[in-house]
This record gives sequence, structure tokens and C-alpha cells, in this order.
Amino acid sequence: MDNGPEQRDEEIRATIDELNEAHENVRRVREEGERWQQENPPPKQPRSVKSMAEIERFEHSNNAWNKLYRERRERLEKAQARLHAAQEKLVSLLPEQIGYEYKGKRYQREGGSYRADRVG
Repeated sequence: MDNGPEQRDEEIRATIDELNEAHENVRRVREEGERWQQENPPPKQPRSVKSMAEIERFEHSNNAWNKLYRERRERLEKAQARLHAAQEKLVSLLPEQIGYEYKGKRYQREGGSYRADRVG
């Protein structure tokens, strides 16, 4: 007996699960980044100073803030790349003109992308 269709079902379902995880991860990472920025605004650049030490403190705190911001930005970019890869994989696995139903949704391939609609 040929296991082709069953294996393809498993692969499509695993990819949909991976896609849903990736969507949730992007949402969570984005929310964490926004919350961090609200709680940790960038240091304000002084308009004038009375000593060079003030400039040095500002530059140090600004560099530290920028480093943390870049780390959060990189996490978001990695999460988005994972989401994009899962989307591309799903498109490559979906049938051309027939929707695929899984967990209450119908996934329909539309050219180089897909659409997901609730069923029922």
C-alpha cells in the first residue's frame, strides 16, 4: 500500500502547526519589544553639558540601549524569517485549486501565497 497521501497529510499538518507557532512567536516577540521600548525609552541627548563626563555617560548609556534594542530587533527578524519560511513551505505543499481543511480552517493556495478561512 502506498503511504504517499498519508505522508503528505502529515507534512501539511506539521507545516500548518509550525506556521501557527511561528505566527504566535512573531506576535509575542513584537509585543515584548514594544513593551520593552515603553519601559526603557532611549536616553535623552543633553542639549548642553557642564562637563565632558556627562557626554561620556550619555554615550555609554546610549550605546548600551542601542545594543539591547538591536538584540530585540534581531529576535524579531529571526522570528519573521521563520514565519516566512513556514509560509513558503505551506504554499509549496498545498494542492493547486482545492482547499485543505485542518483544525477548523481551510487553507487555500492562491498563486505564490495562501489564504486561511474558518470552516463552518
